[in-house]
Amino acid sequence: MCCNLSTYVEYSCSHRILQQTQYLDCNRWDCRLSKYHNHDNAEHDCKNNCAQELLEDRHLTVDWQHRPCTPCRVLAPTNGVNA
Repeated sequence: MCCNLSTYVEYSCSHRILQQTQYLDCNRWDCRLSKYHNHDNAEHDCKNNCAQELLEDRHLTVDWQHRPCTPCRVLAPTNGVNA
């Protein structure tokens, strides 16, 4: 069924920063939320036979940075000087 996909950048400090969220269409005829839902306009019992809700959101780390995130760099001085 359809869901939202959130992609993140993860930093060496273990913080994840949201990059984007996008809607993923399952492309199924029996999912009310899909653009392909009942594309042939056939009569059917949508309430009982079709998915009515999004699946749980998906979360995916797509980039890893070998440095701390900006807030951690600002808060953690390096050699007495903020990075």
